Amino acid sequence: MMQTFLLNRFHRTRELTGVLVLVVTICGCSSDRIPTYACLGTVRFNNAELVKTGVIELESIEHGTTATGKIAPDGTFVLGTYQEDDGAVAGEHRVIVIQMVMNDGVIKHTQDHGGAVPFRYSSYEQSDLRVKVEAKELNELVIVIASE
Repeated sequence: MMQTFLLNRFHRTRELTGVLVLVVTICGCSSDRIPTYACLGTVRFNNAELVKTGVIELESIEHGTTATGKIAPDGTFVLGTYQEDDGAVAGEHRVIVIQMVMNDGVIKHTQDHGGAVPFRYSSYEQSDLRVKVEAKELNELVIVIASE
């Protein structure tokens, strides 16, 4: 008797789980997410020196969504909006570049962090950087920072 009860309960739980997975799948297909397009690129100074560390962030002017990417030591980045590398939404974007490099003269760095990005590029209100992301398979972006 107890075994039959547990077996029936197991089957009901399994059926409910199946229904729940189906509902989540159907709801997931009608997501409110704006489509994103793959974006990779480089960040460099206007003297051609690469920006070797930091984070780049794009803010969609139309949608207000942001895409971010970590800048690698070779100056490259890959953007992500909803996931780490799913790209950015199409349209015009404001761009900021943020660095956190301590240079107090005491610490001996083992890695060349390259030149420092001027502070004004870390604020959407002060940065004049803009890029356009197109609704295509791959966007290759080049961000050029004016050194001060």
